[in-house]
Amino acid sequence: MVLLVEQIVLVLFRIINFLVIIGLAIYAFKKYLLPTIREQIKAKDATIQGLQKTHRMYVRQNRTLDQGIHNDLLEQARLKEQLMRWRAGIDNERKLLEEKCEARISSIEKRLKDQSKRVEMYLVARSIYPLTFKKTRILLQKEFSETSNQDKFMEKVFSFMRSDQ
Repeated sequence: MVLLVEQIVLVLFRIINFLVIIGLAIYAFKKYLLPTIREQIKAKDATIQGLQKTHRMYVRQNRTLDQGIHNDLLEQARLKEQLMRWRAGIDNERKLLEEKCEARISSIEKRLKDQSKRVEMYLVARSIYPLTFKKTRILLQKEFSETSNQDKFMEKVFSFMRSDQ
């Protein structure tokens, strides 16, 4: 039995020794390792929270940029439509101006032709009228040089004037 008590005491001391070693390990773990692990966990949590906050900020910025792009595309379409309307208006205005210009040119050409005809007529009249008057005077002087012809002509003129009254 002595052996048995010694074995029990030995086992008991081994268990106590084991518990003391485990206690020391737990104490050392809590005293030295646990605060470091907690700090690392807190740092990782802070990093994760910062990353999540940054992610949310980037998601908001992405949505804002998408909305901005959408608005810019709508504005671009509106401006493009307005530009097309302006171009059409400018083209119409250009056509109207070209038509007015052509009408003015045609009017000026017509006036130039008319003026050219009048100048021609004037030049012809200027050269022909003196000759015509001169020949007519000579012809009339010959015709009326005789007094009988003069009397006949005067008689015709007076009778014509009496008939008109």
